[in-house]
Amino acid sequence: MIDDEENFQVLFRERLNWLFEHIRKSNGKLNTTSDIARKADLAIQLVADYRRGIRDNPTLTSIVALAKAFNVPIAYFFSEQDHQTQEHELLKHDRKDLLELTLRASELTPEVVQQIVEIINIFHQPKKDHSLHDAEGDSRDGEKG
Repeated sequence: MIDDEENFQVLFRERLNWLFEHIRKSNGKLNTTSDIARKADLAIQLVADYRRGIRDNPTLTSIVALAKAFNVPIAYFFSEQDHQTQEHELLKHDRKDLLELTLRASELTPEVVQQIVEIINIFHQPKKDHSLHDAEGDSRDGEKG
């Protein structure tokens, strides 16, 4: 968790603005300040002030509401990890689905994370070449050769 209040304030503003610049609505358009304020049930001016750093000490209630509005875990705003590097790499490959998975992973228990890893490993196994004859002599079209 971030100890220094001043660092948190800068980090909060940067991360909030990153979300506005990169997280899109279902129609592909970027969220506006009023879009997020409405989703978060916060005053438009308050959200705008957070974005500009005019108000730099958000309440926990505001942070929770903004995280829910963007569909990211609350930890996104508090983690000391360098999210910008991670976010950049994910977006560089236009994989917003991976970004969402990464951001939400911090909310999961270690047991659930392990289950997800096991599922991914099942799907990530090398594919077998079924175009060659198998040990019984089956041809490519499934007829005996």
